[in-house]
Amino acid sequence: MKSCRMLSLLALAVLVLLAKAHDAMAECGSRRLRKEIHDLTPSEMQSLVNGLKTLYSNGVGKYYVDMHVNMNTDAHNTPQFLPYHRLMVWKFEAELLKVAPGLSGLPYWDASYQASNPASSFVFREDVFGAAANGCLTGSFAGLPSTASGISGCVKRSPQPNFTLYSPELILGTMKASDSYASFERSLEYGQHASVHNYVAGNMGNVLFSPSDPIFWLHHSAVDYYWAKWQGLNNNANYNKYNGQHKGRDVSPSNVLADQPVSFMLDYWSNMCYQYQDPINAPSGKAPFALGSKGDTPSPTTTGSASPTDTNNSTASGNATVTTSGAPSATGTPAAQQNITIPSGLTDEFIKQFQLNSTQAARVHDMVVSFVNHLNEQIAAGQKVPTLADLAILSAGDVGANLPGGANATPTPTPAHSGAGALAMADARVGGAVTAVVVMVAGMLL
Repeated sequence: MKSCRMLSLLALAVLVLLAKAHDAMAECGSRRLRKEIHDLTPSEMQSLVNGLKTLYSNGVGKYYVDMHVNMNTDAHNTPQFLPYHRLMVWKFEAELLKVAPGLSGLPYWDASYQASNPASSFVFREDVFGAAANGCLTGSFAGLPSTASGISGCVKRSPQPNFTLYSPELILGTMKASDSYASFERSLEYGQHASVHNYVAGNMGNVLFSPSDPIFWLHHSAVDYYWAKWQGLNNNANYNKYNGQHKGRDVSPSNVLADQPVSFMLDYWSNMCYQYQDPINAPSGKAPFALGSKGDTPSPTTTGSASPTDTNNSTASGNATVTTSGAPSATGTPAAQQNITIPSGLTDEFIKQFQLNSTQAARVHDMVVSFVNHLNEQIAAGQKVPTLADLAILSAGDVGANLPGGANATPTPTPAHSGAGALAMADARVGGAVTAVVVMVAGMLL
């Protein structure tokens, strides 16, 4: 009798486990796909704008602004910055998709492609997110009232003149030079993340109320994109890395932020069920549709994986200041590279408003200056400086194929050039340009 009862209990336990496994598979049955803003169709863009307007009018926008205010001291100037914001963006994305039919995920804005002239970005077009101009928002979000507690009036921008953001080469260099999570997080938080906030300014220049500008969500989706790319380097070697100190104590993946352990945010592929499509139009500065377009033309699609580690279809872009050669041409003669421009330092007023550590901000900027000088020395010597095209080889492999739960996702092809030989060549190209500053970077960021 006991043995029969035990077998029945065992069978029940197996059924429960199978049901849970089925539920886990079902959760990722429809994986969110986040596209770069330049790759949306007119209907997707309209759905995005209308959806955001809905959220900022029905109280959801204010809810997330207040959330950002409440988590301020635990989510900024700390290793918790990236997982906290990943969770916040993911939750906001879920709300957006409820009111934005046709979107596959929250788009991201990779501002590095217009580093030398950010005001020229497609995102600042009137029918997209409104101009980069002083005063209240214009265009699609004209007159948007501030949803932030303690701020009255309209949401404003105050773009900094003659301001240079981080180029794709610098972002890639930061990824490759940062072996530890703590150094990568600090360089990203005080680097491109803070740089874009400082440039847009206005509400975006206030650490508490920055989510009241809808462009915040596209920017932080891009910040998460950079982190996901870093996690995927060298066959996902950085995927579960997490270290540093918060308020004098060592952080751990078991720490609970908001309502989730950090480990939940680290394994975004299995637990949060989203992925990124690498930029298609942004590298060439191509707008996906003309101003005032009403027809819907298909957005370009990649032929490789859309997972974070596969940038097989990414190409580094030039802008007015920075140009890159990408992969060698068919003739085997790469185009000449131009010098990389040092990004603008953070302004004193921004450091104050964003409650940054001025010493850390100075260290990061000093590191970037030294890094750019080393890269330009490489260019002057006729050596190839790594571009985002090289990241495809450095990120050999596919997240879905190499992580737990990946087998349940829709299969995606492995990059054609992800073999050991190609990886070794890429490491030689990229490593040669950054080895000289890796030790310096590690010392300056920690």
